[in-house]
Amino acid sequence: MTQTKLTAKIDWQSIDYILLDMDGTLLDLHFDNYFWKNTVIEQYAKKHDLTLKECEQQLNVRFQAHEGHLNWYCLDFWRDELSLNIIELKQSINHKIAFLPGALQFLEKLQTLPVKVIMTTNAHRDSIKIKDEQTNVTKWFDKIISAHDFGFSKEHPEFWHHLETTLCTNLNNCIFIDDSLPICQKAKQMGVKQVFSILKPDSTQPNKTKSTSFIQLNSLLELINE
Repeated sequence: MTQTKLTAKIDWQSIDYILLDMDGTLLDLHFDNYFWKNTVIEQYAKKHDLTLKECEQQLNVRFQAHEGHLNWYCLDFWRDELSLNIIELKQSINHKIAFLPGALQFLEKLQTLPVKVIMTTNAHRDSIKIKDEQTNVTKWFDKIISAHDFGFSKEHPEFWHHLETTLCTNLNNCIFIDDSLPICQKAKQMGVKQVFSILKPDSTQPNKTKSTSFIQLNSLLELINE
């Protein structure tokens, strides 16, 4: 079931919280894609004397087994699973961490609006720290919530139950923005008032598949520009 009317216009006076994802919504997903598809594969192949193609085939099976679950986002899990220093490897390419176009200006504008700004991310706390050291992204938020705090990813209903309890609010008083269409669908199912998706989470890749269920934003600035 789709929304009866899709509009990017927001009545900010009726919103208590804006819930923002981090990777692919505020920060360019190119960093994460490059890390998992290049850095990790190269290091794992070197460690086990595999070709890049052999390594990619092996790891893709293991990655897909955990996609959408909390382990997929857990640096500790992949450190143990792959016997690689994931944090150190992420730090080795931290120069690739950057805001998506318009994201920083959007965060600045939110400071002038009557809403609480909450980061709701599946990212591991160590990953948030690495991104923050490079971008200072957390300074713009009233609260940082990682799915690891709740023990459930955003794809799981329990995440949203914990979120309502933590914020002491009804999800109908919230706006949610994410780059994952399945997560956007879950947010909508759980009662979030307005849900928006990011059309181009990785600046180096083509736009995502069109959705008829959500407004897909070319830029977050579309929500604040008249």
